[in-house]
Amino acid sequence: VFDCSHGACIAPMRTTRVMDRFLDRAGVNSDTGGAMTAEAYMFGPFRVVGRDGSELTPTGQVRRAILAVLLMSPGRSCTKQYLVDLFWAQSEPTKSRASLRTALSTLKKELAPLGDDVITSDRYHVRLSGRALTVSLGQGAESAQLPLLQDLDVEARGSDGFEEWLRDMRLRHS
Repeated sequence: VFDCSHGACIAPMRTTRVMDRFLDRAGVNSDTGGAMTAEAYMFGPFRVVGRDGSELTPTGQVRRAILAVLLMSPGRSCTKQYLVDLFWAQSEPTKSRASLRTALSTLKKELAPLGDDVITSDRYHVRLSGRALTVSLGQGAESAQLPLLQDLDVEARGSDGFEEWLRDMRLRHS
């Protein structure tokens, strides 16, 4: 089990569909200032699909993994240091922080259809807007057959923390 004593513990999240009632057929949510909304599918291959059917899944493995961690974090927020520890623990601190900044910048661009504030950060934290993305942990027998985040395989040096986090999440949701 991943050590969560530093206050950035990752807990399982239940399916949220509260915002669905506000969505129109085009997938635009009035609560997000007219930006598109999307659903993140966590069982089977990780995917982010706009309500209009557009594919919004980030292209890089590390960026997809960062998004998955944020989606499953309490309050959809975690510390930057926690993300650095998950993905770049063996890198020099300056380089690892730069890698995180680059990954977050690219991720924001990839998720731009969901609004400018889909990912926000300050000096210490990264937050994911709860309005733009809903999480589907699956329903019924079909999703029970699929592993959580089936295709996330981050082979970056120093990503042992993420692999441990992923094993823990899979155990919690099996």
